Amino acid sequence: MSWESEFLANLESINTALGGSPIVLPEPRSFESDSLLMLSAIGLAAAGGGGGGGGQRLFTTKTDVFTLTTPSIWADVTGLTLTVTPTTATKKIRVLAVVKGGSSGNGFLRLVRGATPIAVGDAAGSRTQATSTDVADFYARLDKTLLWIDEPATTLPVTYKVQALTISGILRIGATGYSDSNSNTLGRVPQFFELQEID
Repeated sequence: MSWESEFLANLESINTALGGSPIVLPEPRSFESDSLLMLSAIGLAAAGGGGGGGGQRLFTTKTDVFTLTTPSIWADVTGLTLTVTPTTATKKIRVLAVVKGGSSGNGFLRLVRGATPIAVGDAAGSRTQATSTDVADFYARLDKTLLWIDEPATTLPVTYKVQALTISGILRIGATGYSDSNSNTLGRVPQFFELQEID
């Protein structure tokens, strides 16, 4: 199975888990259009599954390459930042990011609200607290889907971001191989980031 097929299968699984309706993908098919339609369906399913009352929705894509070489410092992934102003302090925000890339030295991803990491594991010695698993993979045949229901408890603007970390070596997002060689066996792939206000 190609990485594109695996990515779309992961999205379909998320939609099913959220109780969404079956997704019908129109012809002619393309990876980009399929991805956008499926992400939109996931947003609708999450809003409906949150007790109704789906509110504002913000969505952005990133098609360029982000490269991180400074080790052991979390960095904002440029282009994967959105700001939402909750309509009431009781509203929840569903945060969804689909990120693809590769790392030559143990890379991680996490979701952040303002300067506060969210959706990370417990502290445990020197282990890295992150939203994703380790993404070390030369060919980067991987997709990371980061999903979290956040409760900011405010009506002030709230900024959500995706951050990346490399322990050593190079981490690239948007390139299907950390070396990013000029070869038709490697490619460029889009990233998606969405916020959905729910009850």
